[in-house]
Amino acid sequence: MTLYVRPRRQSGGRGVALLRRAVEFCNGISGENVWLKVNARNDRAIDFYLRHGFNRIGSTHFRIGEQAYENYVMKMDLRNPAD
Repeated sequence: MTLYVRPRRQSGGRGVALLRRAVEFCNGISGENVWLKVNARNDRAIDFYLRHGFNRIGSTHFRIGEQAYENYVMKMDLRNPAD
């Protein structure tokens, strides 16, 4: 699934609330990890995820037609959040 929050809506705790709900859902289905991909040039989003317990573990590319955009792969370990 892909989720974007428009820049004009990126305040007031919306992102934190959405992320919290996603993590709660994963915990509720006994998930071990939460994974996501984020555009490598989106410093604001990368910093957000790092502040909320994610670690960058690799990269991949998102393709639209002939264009390829680097995305970082990030992970949160639900069993041991400090990792």
